[in-house]
Amino acid sequence: MANIYKVNSQHETSQGVLQILEVLPTLKGVAGRSNRRAVVRFIDTGFVTNVQLSNIPANKVKDQRLPSVYGVGFLDGIKLPPRGRTTTRRLYDLWANMLKRCYCVAALKIDPSYVDVNVDKRWHSFRQFINTITLVEGYQEWEDGVDVHLDKDVAGTRTYGTHCIFLPANENLTLAANKRWTKK
Repeated sequence: MANIYKVNSQHETSQGVLQILEVLPTLKGVAGRSNRRAVVRFIDTGFVTNVQLSNIPANKVKDQRLPSVYGVGFLDGIKLPPRGRTTTRRLYDLWANMLKRCYCVAALKIDPSYVDVNVDKRWHSFRQFINTITLVEGYQEWEDGVDVHLDKDVAGTRTYGTHCIFLPANENLTLAANKRWTKK
């Protein structure tokens, strides 16, 4: 196995073609077995990760930048905790629901008012979303558990991004109802 995994060699996987960037020194693992590792980069997305070499032919190496959430979102290396009330899980639910409103065909049939709404491409990355959502006005209230909604309309745009704000839920629902009835 070691001979085929050389620096700059490329290998086809179920997640796309990856390139070996560096073969790491062999470490002794459980029961004295050696676990050869390498740093690899997926050609299409540029995602870089450290993998056990035996996972490459077994198709166990995952490209964390492949869209896996409503056709556009990707985790970008973030490990999700199990369902619960951790901040990371709450952020994931906020992010995934935002993507769902904009890109899920079934959701768009239920609420067609989102047909022309999209998400800033930077927020397609869950990592980038986590790193910048704290800049959004009202974030601290959301984190504190106040009933607020992430809103893009107040900023006068149909795109979710860092220009959005968190509005009190009742205010957001009133604005949405008024918009539906007045078509403004």
